[in-house]
Amino acid sequence: HATGLTIDWIGRRLFFSTIEESSSTIWTQDIDMPEAPLQMLIQLEGSKIQMNTLRVNPFTSELYWLEKRNSHRRLQSCKLSAYAEKCDSQQQLFVSKFRSKCNCSITAEIGSVLALDFSILKEPKLVFFDVLASHFVASDSSGCRCQRLASLPADHEPINLAVDDGWLFWQSSSHQS
Repeated sequence: HATGLTIDWIGRRLFFSTIEESSSTIWTQDIDMPEAPLQMLIQLEGSKIQMNTLRVNPFTSELYWLEKRNSHRRLQSCKLSAYAEKCDSQQQLFVSKFRSKCNCSITAEIGSVLALDFSILKEPKLVFFDVLASHFVASDSSGCRCQRLASLPADHEPINLAVDDGWLFWQSSSHQS
């Protein structure tokens, strides 16, 4: 079944993720050629791996997604090829070799929401929710420089997130005992 969806309105590509019994896959489709076959971009084997919450930066041809292994989520990125038919390079964010120059927490527990903030086109930000610290974080595209944005009560983890011109909009789920 489908677990994520995003569109590159400049490159005219649709990206979506699916999960099957023993694998998780990100697919791509040219939206101007809907009759063309789907193209597999990335596939991970394993029943406990799930790729979801896809976002694409159409200006840099970078795809971002959350990857859940067991109960831990991590943020991944992929530099797309010229026609977005393959992933030229893939990396996990927040684990840079040059951590001494970074201020992003490597212990952040990334929640299930992710957004891209294009308020400053030349410096788009990744926005996510740190479940352990109960706050929203904005990061540069490499996961190195972070800024705390807003806090939420511990029992209000967001289930939806959007960013528009620097404003955060979210919907929270409230867990009551």
